[in-house]
Amino acid sequence: MKISLLLLHDARVINFSICYPRSLLLESGRTEKDLRVAALAEAGIMSTALKRCLHRGRDFVLVNAAGNNHCDAFDSWWIPAITDEEIKSRCLVVGASKMKTEGPIARNDLSPAESTPYEMCAFSNDGPRVDLIAPGYKIYSCIETRDGQSEYQYLSGSSLSSAYVTAACAALWAYYPALSGADIKSLLLETSDVPVSGSDLGMLNLRSAFGNLAQGQLPAHEQLHLPEILDAYRTLGEQPPKN
Repeated sequence: MKISLLLLHDARVINFSICYPRSLLLESGRTEKDLRVAALAEAGIMSTALKRCLHRGRDFVLVNAAGNNHCDAFDSWWIPAITDEEIKSRCLVVGASKMKTEGPIARNDLSPAESTPYEMCAFSNDGPRVDLIAPGYKIYSCIETRDGQSEYQYLSGSSLSSAYVTAACAALWAYYPALSGADIKSLLLETSDVPVSGSDLGMLNLRSAFGNLAQGQLPAHEQLHLPEILDAYRTLGEQPPKN
């Protein structure tokens, strides 16, 4: 299995911008139930293989784009369908957000979700299996042209969102490698505290995650290495939070 090979070669954060070709499968006669059964079956097989890697000391975080069919992400691929808690605690399913056209609304009588500058993209998959939200609309991206050249275009989709979260996982793990994959996921979920209109989930907030680490706010570990965290802030061009 290619994922196992990546883990055995010390890959720790793996990004998946893959979903089932939902519309094609439905047009070919598959039903919603068929998609769910297939996702659960594949999730079971993959979970078994991933547990072998984990128990051999190969920890990981798998980041999966939620998909762009405006449906339940559970049916989009095998990662959202994972039920094994040990593996699920190391998988992040990411939905897409965008800036509101009118921007933030400064009114005291509105809820945080109403006044936030962010809203869920209409195309993004959602549902209880989506873990957090990240920017996924008109992201300036590098693509390969048909003649093999590179150029930049504005692209939209949860694949762009998962790339943000993948980078966040890698940054956190690089500056504190003692964290487990489950710690990384838990930390990002705890600090995704920026409201997103149209969703009960919050926006990825890497600065807040580093802030928690700098203050030792991770119950699973003793006091963290503050100098490394301060260096991470300087790399990001941010000022460390004051105690």
